[in-house]
Amino acid sequence: MLAMLLAGFTSMMLAGCAARTLTSPATHEAIAQQAEERRKTHTPLEEPVAQASADMTPEDYERLGDQYVRQGNLTLAFAQYDRSLRRDPRQSRVRGKRGLLLVQNGQLQEAQKEFQYILRGDAAYAPAHEGLGQVYLHWNRVSEAEDSFHRALQLNPQLWKAHAFLGMFYDTQNKHADAVAEFQAALALKPEHQALANNLGRVYYAMGRYDEAIRQFRQALRTGSADPRISNNLALALSKAGRYDEALTAFQKHGAPGNAYNNLGVMYWAAADRGKAIACFQRAIEVSPAYEPTARHNLAALQLTPGTQPHPEDEARERASTSCGATDDVQRLETGSP
Repeated sequence: MLAMLLAGFTSMMLAGCAARTLTSPATHEAIAQQAEERRKTHTPLEEPVAQASADMTPEDYERLGDQYVRQGNLTLAFAQYDRSLRRDPRQSRVRGKRGLLLVQNGQLQEAQKEFQYILRGDAAYAPAHEGLGQVYLHWNRVSEAEDSFHRALQLNPQLWKAHAFLGMFYDTQNKHADAVAEFQAALALKPEHQALANNLGRVYYAMGRYDEAIRQFRQALRTGSADPRISNNLALALSKAGRYDEALTAFQKHGAPGNAYNNLGVMYWAAADRGKAIACFQRAIEVSPAYEPTARHNLAALQLTPGTQPHPEDEARERASTSCGATDDVQRLETGSP
């Protein structure tokens, strides 16, 4: 059970057909990943050695550290936070930022000490409880993680990330009603957050509430970049709702025609519409010769075993040869800062 929960939390950004990387639950990791993308289009900052003098305040060093985080240079960011704390070690906010960097770097014991140090001086500092929750998730101490997130929200109900972590926690436990409540609370605080809208849609999908899932996936696409994983999620939900023409359009949004027809074929197969599934696999072979092996494999499997449905494990194995569209392959996205 603990291993399954860890897998759930380390897959907050389950990738789709195009990419299947995994990320850790550290909130700062999302910041770092996005900052790395921004860094490619910014002129990197240089270490301000000349400015590192007594006339710089703790706040100056904190702001400089924040700049390095935005540019993806976490080593220099840590150094600036450290300098800030040398001048004033009582800064809970800076210690919290340093703690999140330690989580990002896999230094969990050091991160735990950082957050506990904050709480010894200020037991009501909610972000430290949230940070401890992330550490406990890495250690599979899920009960303590849940308690930490709840404590953080008792102290500060505006911590949307704590709601998001609890939403994913309940999602992995199949406590869907609780997950919906937490994601809705997070979205009330961050209404334009793409990943939150997607993840709420994912829970609705798991509950069989496909119309609500469709609304959330479409909302996610309106509030952020054109993410192919969300288009794929939308297509799956549309298929489950029996809206196959719209599903094909969504599958085609970011994929080759052969890929789209193959995916639609899998969804028809899952719905036990054998004739339309066969037609889709045949169409995939016609329009995309490069995709022919995958579609032909699915076609052969369906024709050899009439009356059967695709199984998620079979689809997972088939992903190695670029097949996708498993009926439960609705992808969760990273919920860190945009």
